[in-house]
Amino acid sequence: MLVVPAIIPYNKEQLEEEIKKVSGFAKLVQIDISDGIFTPTRTWPYKGGDEIFLPKWQDVEFEIHLMVERPEDVVLDWINAGASAIVAHIEATDNFQKVIDICRMRGVKVGVAIKPSTDISRLESFVSQADFIQVMGNDLLGKHGVPLDPKAVEKIKALQGL
Repeated sequence: MLVVPAIIPYNKEQLEEEIKKVSGFAKLVQIDISDGIFTPTRTWPYKGGDEIFLPKWQDVEFEIHLMVERPEDVVLDWINAGASAIVAHIEATDNFQKVIDICRMRGVKVGVAIKPSTDISRLESFVSQADFIQVMGNDLLGKHGVPLDPKAVEKIKALQGL
């Protein structure tokens, strides 16, 4: 079983501290990145203007969850910083194929994230190219403490048929 803790960094120092906490038992860490455009909240590096970087940890791989508008414009920056996997939202771009192509060119895993309300047909041309699909628990991206939307469970069931 693979347990993947998610970190929502508000600054570089918090990111490093949170990684220290989980690095002893987690082999993969998901870092949630929000730009304040696709989601209502901003996280590091969009919050503070720091450059994109990932700490150099010997035993931890980083999966970057891009909750950003036009992820194809920033995906290479995160790969160059050391991401081993990228998760991007199908709803955030009209060119998801470019996200996949960049990840494949660089040997990085790619996941497709989808909101519970998004029509599953949007995934059909990408599902065979993706390494995984991430169904969000609700449509309120970037919000915490929001109850699980029953549509998310139905979406997961429906995806098993693709």
